[in-house]
Amino acid sequence: MGAYLYDGLIKKKKKFPFITDVRGKGLLLGIEMTIPADGIVREFLSEGVIVAASKGNVFRVLPR
Repeated sequence: MGAYLYDGLIKKKKKFPFITDVRGKGLLLGIEMTIPADGIVREFLSEGVIVAASKGNVFRVLPR
């Protein structure tokens, strides 16, 4: 399942140039961007998806 999520995020990286890196292991993944993560985190939360900003431009995805 982690590989499926990782592969999907890699596809998003190719589509959205502001995504600079996808890293992690299993279902704990981090997405690094060239833009601040706060706005993206708020959008996810408004849709009921729990993510967290771990640094200014990195957010973590932790599916349940």
